[in-house]
Amino acid sequence: MALGDVDGDGDLDLLATGYSDNLVSVRLNGGDATGTASGVFSNGSDVRVGNNPIAVALGDLDGDGDLDLVTANSLGTSASVRLNGGAGTFGGGSTLATTANPRNVVLGDVDGDGDLDVVLCGSNVVSVQPNQSAQPLATIAGQASPGLSFTVAPTVAEAAIAPRYAYAGPLASATLLVFNAQGQQVRALPLREATGPLPTEGLAAGWYFARLVAAGQHQVARFYLP
Repeated sequence: MALGDVDGDGDLDLLATGYSDNLVSVRLNGGDATGTASGVFSNGSDVRVGNNPIAVALGDLDGDGDLDLVTANSLGTSASVRLNGGAGTFGGGSTLATTANPRNVVLGDVDGDGDLDVVLCGSNVVSVQPNQSAQPLATIAGQASPGLSFTVAPTVAEAAIAPRYAYAGPLASATLLVFNAQGQQVRALPLREATGPLPTEGLAAGWYFARLVAAGQHQVARFYLP
């Protein structure tokens, strides 16, 4: 089971593996008809994966600003990658060859190149699958919203400057959220100025996502914390 904001609305959604059905069930938080019932999980979808998924992990594997999923498929030698279309709907992806009978899966930047790799644990063996995504993670991953302009810096690992944002749009009720690569919200800042420092005090170096929410719209940009 895993929790993460897969539909980009600021709350945690629920994913659970269906071992005998070869599925991952995605249930969205705020599941009433208006999407306002926080803590009520419904709607969503079932995602087809490999044989007998026993564990699922969430992380942005393709650098587009949303959480993708990976399952460890225990009866076989595979892991399933399913990419998030941006609203908690998963498709595409690939199948990774792994050690026999993987039992657990975690995501992390093992090789230090700025993207998430897949690590699986099997019977006395750990398998590391480097991320070979063709999409460069040094570019800004944005979700277009009319009337909003949002950029962050730095966007490359070599930049040794303090992370900053620039925003053009309505400041009333604008909020800046910061998420780590695993989709966990780590900072929140009500915006009062059009430019300023990103709220990163106390965070470890690495890649993060800044989500700007304003006027019922949002944009996401990826930045690097030196």
